[in-house]
Amino acid sequence: MNIFQWKERADPWDPTYIVAVKEAIGDRSRDAIVVHDYHGRRIVRSPQNVELPKGRWFNLTAYMKAGRSDGELIVWLDGRRVYALKGINMLGSDSNPAFLMWGVGNYGGAGAGKFIYVDDVSVTRADQNLLKTSVTFSAPGVYVLGVTVDDGESTASDEITVTVVGDN
Repeated sequence: MNIFQWKERADPWDPTYIVAVKEAIGDRSRDAIVVHDYHGRRIVRSPQNVELPKGRWFNLTAYMKAGRSDGELIVWLDGRRVYALKGINMLGSDSNPAFLMWGVGNYGGAGAGKFIYVDDVSVTRADQNLLKTSVTFSAPGVYVLGVTVDDGESTASDEITVTVVGDN
């Protein structure tokens, strides 16, 4: 059952990599999150057998860098990195231009009674030249740091509390 899929935009229109759900190694009653290298015709299983959470909401995040020999695919489950593939072909065949189609959803061999509900999807362009901000604390204390980002269409904010302790 595919969750994320990156696909060529030219003939033969094949997927390059897929993040999917397969049976866990050694326990067919559990499901694991796997990465499928479509062109290499192999399933990349994590050594820790990344079990798919059942009966609760979870956050699955993927980062993809397009490239033929320097592509990347990194996957996080609930903030924990579970896959980090670097130096891979994310573009597929040589006829494919340097961009991909992608999809999010529950399709491909889902089987009876198995489904994944996708509540929210956010696509963000990664940019190597993003503004980096550093913070220096001049004294011990409790500080609340906030960040707001705005791409002209939508805005998102977050904050974190930091406790700085002095040398004793």
